[in-house]
Amino acid sequence: MMNVELVIRGQRVLVGLAEHPEPASLFVRGGRIVAVRPLDAAVPLGARLVEAGDLLVTPGIVDSHVHINEPGRTEWEGFATAT
Repeated sequence: MMNVELVIRGQRVLVGLAEHPEPASLFVRGGRIVAVRPLDAAVPLGARLVEAGDLLVTPGIVDSHVHINEPGRTEWEGFATAT
């Protein structure tokens, strides 16, 4: 059995470069996804389980709503140019 702290599973997980979400379980250790398994994969003893249900799970996506032009910038700067 894999040593992980967290398992996130749901019906709509974007896996790899897939264009459409699919049922899957994400196994996380140290803040990183270490395995992607089928939805019904066994949860290791002691791991926290998050059931996402039908919510969309987008591993690796970071919230781009940040205030990157603060402080001191007088003109607006977008995500694409500031990252």
